[in-house]
Amino acid sequence: MRNANNDAQVVLVVQNSGTKAAVIRGVIDTYIDGHYFGSIACKESTLNPGFTRGCFDITLSGTSTLRGETTLFMNGDQESNVSTDSWEG
Repeated sequence: MRNANNDAQVVLVVQNSGTKAAVIRGVIDTYIDGHYFGSIACKESTLNPGFTRGCFDITLSGTSTLRGETTLFMNGDQESNVSTDSWEG
């Protein structure tokens, strides 16, 4: 996300629209102007049905291009329980 001051941060947002709780954790990888900047881990937690949870990377100022790659682990670390996404702006 980016604000009117051109500050930006990568955010991993998860919503549980199911009927059962899920154990989730995530990783955010951040790239600035095409170069790897760093990674943060989003703490493992239980996400109950109907709830939304967010994990926020640091806020960066003055970036021309910010790209975030997120990985979400649900109910374990097996490959079948992993979802990835990316955003650039």
